[in-house]
Amino acid sequence: MEQIEADGKIRKMYQYNLDVIISVGYRANSRKATQFH
Repeated sequence: MEQIEADGKIRKMYQYNLDVIISVGYRANSRKATQFH
């Protein structure tokens, strides 16, 4: 049971990190896109 709980926590952390990376990357890309205009 503890193993499943730990796995769930790791998955949540991984999902959160992925969301942060995507949002930061998206912001960086949109900033570059606005510079070209």
